[in-house]
Amino acid sequence: MKQRTIWMVYLTIGFLSICLLSQGCKKNVDRRIVIDYIYVNKTGHDFEMLVFNANKTKIRSYFIPNEGQIISHTSQSEVPCVLHFDDDIEMIGDSVIIRFDDHRCLCYSRHHGEDPHGDRIFDCTKYDNYSEELLSKNAFSLYFTFTEEDYNTSTLVRKAGKVNRTQWARMENQH
Repeated sequence: MKQRTIWMVYLTIGFLSICLLSQGCKKNVDRRIVIDYIYVNKTGHDFEMLVFNANKTKIRSYFIPNEGQIISHTSQSEVPCVLHFDDDIEMIGDSVIIRFDDHRCLCYSRHHGEDPHGDRIFDCTKYDNYSEELLSKNAFSLYFTFTEEDYNTSTLVRKAGKVNRTQWARMENQH
């Protein structure tokens, strides 16, 4: 009788342990979303999109013809990661220069402007199709369109075949 009682106690303890461990060992997996970042050119001009890291090293370059578009990268993360090409900090975009075919440029910086995300290209909420509903999906594309208005705000950095060195130096220091 004593053996039966001991056996039942161990069986009960074992059963309760299995139940508790199975509850405590559930995986807490964060949902990862897959996002394609698509950049569209509606400026009326061909341009090159140059992406630099925080050390001012060019990490990516894309040619986007007028009326064309490119997919810069696809991220797989818990939140949108604009211009994050890899987990390595050296592969995170910190500034972007749009260099038009007629020697005009636009500069964007992650640490510039009033917005905590920086200039609009670094803020996914400023992308054309961004919505909270979109973030609930497992995979989607975010579109950013460069318009004629963007072109009109660009700066001329070359005049009559000569580089406007003052403006170019200012742009270099901005990014």
